[in-house]
Amino acid sequence: MKKMRKIFAVLLTLAMVLGMSMTAFAADAKAIITLKNFDKANKVEYMQIIQKDETKTSGWAFTNGAGACFTEAFGLTDSDDAQQQVIWGLIRYNDNNVTLPTGVTAKTATAAKIDLALSKVAALEGFTKSTVFMQSKQKKQDLLIKQQQHM
Repeated sequence: MKKMRKIFAVLLTLAMVLGMSMTAFAADAKAIITLKNFDKANKVEYMQIIQKDETKTSGWAFTNGAGACFTEAFGLTDSDDAQQQVIWGLIRYNDNNVTLPTGVTAKTATAAKIDLALSKVAALEGFTKSTVFMQSKQKKQDLLIKQQQHM
């Protein structure tokens, strides 16, 4: 019986250590975005528009001026509270079963409002450009000419 207790204690300890190590490994995870059907594009531009912020009720905050774009598209006057209403609306749009914290309101998000907001974000400055290399000879020649002009 004593041996069984020791075996169960070791197994329980092992389970706890392995359980904690999984969450530690998850902290370093990075998002990977895969673009499909971009064979005719020669560049991709991107910008972070939302970031983790545990001081906010949603745990998220808009960044790089995107908050003003979203509040305007959702018909609100831009403020921290209005941005949180939009973020909660986006969370609910993704999962309608989300329970809002007491005192929190969500602005209803629709595909049309999101598209309008993203079109406003697209007009902002500060996008990072990433060149996508094409397989065609003409694209490669154009790229070489541009590189030589910049030297």
